[in-house]
Amino acid sequence: YPLSLHNALPISGELRQARRVAQADGAEARGVLRQSEIRREVRESWLDAFYWEQAGQLTSQRRDELRQLGEIALATFATGRSNAADVIRVDLETAVLDTRLVDIDRFAHHARTRLARYLGEAAHRPLAGGLPHLPALPQAEAIEAVLARHPSVAVQDAEIRAGEREIDL
Repeated sequence: YPLSLHNALPISGELRQARRVAQADGAEARGVLRQSEIRREVRESWLDAFYWEQAGQLTSQRRDELRQLGEIALATFATGRSNAADVIRVDLETAVLDTRLVDIDRFAHHARTRLARYLGEAAHRPLAGGLPHLPALPQAEAIEAVLARHPSVAVQDAEIRAGEREIDL
């Protein structure tokens, strides 16, 4: 009876190659994930900048209206038709809006700075006149169907495969 031995273990070179392939897949998936994250960060920063710009304009308009109201309150107080509390209240509300405008400017600057991280000086150009048209959200079933193909899942899968190849070695 002839007897033969057969090595059932893969050659270590094959395992190393499989590990390198899994690591390369992980690096590619991390790159795709990073691109997705950058796209999201740019969109969020733009929306933040747009929001704070609009908030600043509305708050400035409100402050200007309050200043006009303050002038009216002061004139009616001077003629004796109102009391000093009305003038003080308008001045206080104007001061609150001035403080809010300082905060809004700071938030807007922070949003533009985050945007400049990706767009450079272009981030400081005037923003578009309105919000961009955003597509409708997909149905829950469609979201669940593509969730397994999300770049972060691909990164995790590649890391698991590389870890498994490491154990095999």
